[in-house]
Amino acid sequence: MTCQIELLGPNRENEYETFIQSFPTTMIYASLVYRDILREFIPAEPKYLIALDDSSEIIGALPAFISRANNFPPVINSLPFYGSNGGVIADPARPCLKKSLIEGFNSLARQHGCAASTIVTSPFSSEDIGCYEEFCRHDFRDERIGQITCLPDLPQDGRNVKNLLMGMYHQKTRNMVRKAEKSGVSAKKSLSEDDWKFLSDTHQENMREIGGLAKPKSFFSLIDKHLTGKKSCSVYTAFFDRKPIGALLVLYYNRTAEYFTPVVLGEYRSFQPLSMLICQAMQDAVEIGCRFWNWGGTWLNQDGVYDFKKRWGTKDFPYYYYTKVYDHSILACSKNELLEHYPYFYVLPFSALKGN
Repeated sequence: MTCQIELLGPNRENEYETFIQSFPTTMIYASLVYRDILREFIPAEPKYLIALDDSSEIIGALPAFISRANNFPPVINSLPFYGSNGGVIADPARPCLKKSLIEGFNSLARQHGCAASTIVTSPFSSEDIGCYEEFCRHDFRDERIGQITCLPDLPQDGRNVKNLLMGMYHQKTRNMVRKAEKSGVSAKKSLSEDDWKFLSDTHQENMREIGGLAKPKSFFSLIDKHLTGKKSCSVYTAFFDRKPIGALLVLYYNRTAEYFTPVVLGEYRSFQPLSMLICQAMQDAVEIGCRFWNWGGTWLNQDGVYDFKKRWGTKDFPYYYYTKVYDHSILACSKNELLEHYPYFYVLPFSALKGN
């Protein structure tokens, strides 16, 4: 069977959504609502590739964004923004189709004069790694550890969901949840203006404490704008003595709940409010039919973060950043130049820069 690769147009958006949701492991990053959030937030243009069969039906997809950088050549990511997972969405048994989409992505990079291209694969795409290795023609490959908790089906025999989940957790995690409960911490799920403000403000504070790059407040406003009405997000807030001390933003799409933004006030970490919130959010995820709880990527050297997630009954799902350089002059840039001119895009490993 032959296929034709083209850019997604407005007339096929409903068909695109139906197609990607037909795969139970497709995450929110491939969705059009996430595309719309990124389109409003970052200086970039969406370029979503689709593969069509002889009957002009969608049989494959690869979402991507091209940056707009003044006086610098563009770069293309599938996908940008904190390592949002992209890559090929297609029948795992069709390597030729995957090859066509990856080659279409490479062709798009050349057509737009991109300095570099990067595909961030899905943690669920282990069967596709051979295709990426062969067809990306990459110069660099970076690795992350995806950690996912496979959630149980909603019990039909009256068993308590919380007890079912607690049985999956490590003893240390169960103790942390119980400590929060015994300390008098309470939790609620709400999307009020106060909840969003606490989440955003505390996120800024937490990132300053560790020297990390915070998601701006305007991004949380876009999450609220695009996802709240679709019931595709929840904010869980923990309280002690009526004071908010921690919060967790969870995104939902298809069969996956995304552990998106956890925050906690430093002076209340020992109360373990986040553990209580995660446990509650996982229960709710089971009850609405989610099968996967995605913890996001962990760097290979983040042993403490890895161990924390591991104790929630996770399995490891490695995924990769495949980067091809088209304009080698970009290797002469500094880390700060790349961060300034390509905000929220992955350009290449900083270790590859000549001045590093």
